[in-house]
Amino acid sequence: MKCLMSLVILSGLLTGATAHAKEQVFKNNDQNKVQILELYTSEGCSSCPPADEWVSHLTGGKGVFRTFIPVVFHVEYWNYIGWKDIFSHASFSQRQRLYSREWGSRSIATPSFVLNGHLWKKWRQGKKARKYLNRRLKAEGHLEVKVQNFVNVTVRYQLPNQSGNRTVYLAQMSEGVISKITGGENQGRTLRHDFAVTNLTKVPLKKSGAGLYHAKMKLSSVPKALKGKKMSLAVWVSSSESQTPLQAVGGYLEP
Repeated sequence: MKCLMSLVILSGLLTGATAHAKEQVFKNNDQNKVQILELYTSEGCSSCPPADEWVSHLTGGKGVFRTFIPVVFHVEYWNYIGWKDIFSHASFSQRQRLYSREWGSRSIATPSFVLNGHLWKKWRQGKKARKYLNRRLKAEGHLEVKVQNFVNVTVRYQLPNQSGNRTVYLAQMSEGVISKITGGENQGRTLRHDFAVTNLTKVPLKKSGAGLYHAKMKLSSVPKALKGKKMSLAVWVSSSESQTPLQAVGGYLEP
């Protein structure tokens, strides 16, 4: 973590990012909305590997961290059938259940994609799906996130003429983790995980004026078993009444 990357290198990896000593800045293009594509999955679900592989194929592709950000949540409700998913967490399952309630549904399933707060089934449509993810949507506010010393995170969000309460979410993600499954429905398979959430932090944004919001957060330590070849983050803002992302930023963290 002591090495410094040049601005030229960082600009190719991060959405609107600039760099100073031990600081990274992520911000959205003021004209466009960055979409959040969520996948709910599990190492214990035999139907999930195709969806996981599809997400892995997005790595390094056009639009990632610029027009959309994949965020993969591993649920824990499959752990009872003989294999405990190393990425699973009860809070991820709860997030999926809250979406289901917002939609007026009583059921949840894996694999399940959610795009901008809505159930999304286009992922099997090949190039059409990617084109859909790279569409240009009108920006819903300006979001800027600073990461200092690889720990401290400062969030600033501006949405003119708005006064409602807002919440910010910070997802730390791991890329390129290989997991050999020795039990459950996927026994004997070797799975690769990308954009897998290791920690999710949620805090209310504080108001600092009409349409101005801010918050301070911290990155959490990541267990060695969950660390991949690359680590990234996704930060998004939602209304306090809904989980639906309004604006997002993200990118790879310095190695």
